[in-house]
Amino acid sequence: MPKSKASGVDPADTWERIAASNLANVSDHFEIYCIKSFDFTRVTKILLEREEYGLQGIVALAALYAWTIEPHNDALRRRFMAHVAGEAVARLDQFHSQQSHNRFVGEIQSRIKFPSFFIEIFYPLGGIDRLVRSSSRNSLINSIKRREHGCRIIVALVESFHYHYEELRSDENFRRASVNTSARLTSFFDKSYGVDRTPKKQWRDRAESASLIYAANNTFVKDGRKLLSLIFEDGMALIQKPDVIAGWLGRAKFVQNHILRSVAPSTKGHWGKLDFGDVKEISFSCPPIKSYAKSQIAAEYQKKKSREDDLPSNAG
Repeated sequence: MPKSKASGVDPADTWERIAASNLANVSDHFEIYCIKSFDFTRVTKILLEREEYGLQGIVALAALYAWTIEPHNDALRRRFMAHVAGEAVARLDQFHSQQSHNRFVGEIQSRIKFPSFFIEIFYPLGGIDRLVRSSSRNSLINSIKRREHGCRIIVALVESFHYHYEELRSDENFRRASVNTSARLTSFFDKSYGVDRTPKKQWRDRAESASLIYAANNTFVKDGRKLLSLIFEDGMALIQKPDVIAGWLGRAKFVQNHILRSVAPSTKGHWGKLDFGDVKEISFSCPPIKSYAKSQIAAEYQKKKSREDDLPSNAG
């Protein structure tokens, strides 16, 4: 597991601390709520309850990243988790082999010292058989990168909702924000997003995690880089910083509870009603939008005048 430029943390530095602490402990039923299914509230609780991520934390983080970029793709989520778990096992075995000066003894020590990790995570994900049959690291990274276009469409859609929320929502001259109208706007502003059917399809596929996608694009990690961009630059470079994750989730809670709540209900897909629990909500302003885009958004949401509005009033 090489040093991650994105996180600025060498995971190898954490293994001795993991081996000497309870960072290797795994919650009961992790297999049920993070592998067989995905329980957003339980998974995020794991990520917020510690100041440093252990074995369970990095696998849960991989699950959250994968679920965010494509919430209905269980295979991608388990594949991502299996890769991270496999790399963790390799590093654990390496650490204990160096301590015992014997590879075989090192592998045994890993399994004796961290039974909950193997029982609740490694074996349910397929164990060594899954790792042998799984595709390469580069193949997984490419698979993650292929989802970027769809996520960028979601960012554009929610950004138009955000602008509407701040500038037009309280003005009775403008209609309520809607998926159909913002889909047209998204296609108009960027032809690479295709006709409005494409944004609508992406909304159907990712509405449940839209708040997380948009918040990740508005969470800055280091050197002005955004969390969402870092996920796609190197999908395996987990941002192992609980403060960054807490900030991301806090912004996502704001997006869901305010921006998306102001959008008209749609049969094209319902935005996620995620339970953020005790996550501290973090509000943020809409990113700068060019003048012509503001004008176009306002024009699309302008209420149509009725014929009666154009008739002169009776003077009496």
